[in-house]
Amino acid sequence: MGATGAIMTGTLIDELHRQQFASGIVAASSGSALLL
Repeated sequence: MGATGAIMTGTLIDELHRQQFASGIVAASSGSALLL
């Protein structure tokens, strides 16, 4: 995971906490995804 993936993951974690969700998905244009 590069810098873009780290930024996207950080944004996802912030939104999960803000909206009180338990899980989410970050997907990049290359077709790979990170499920948290």
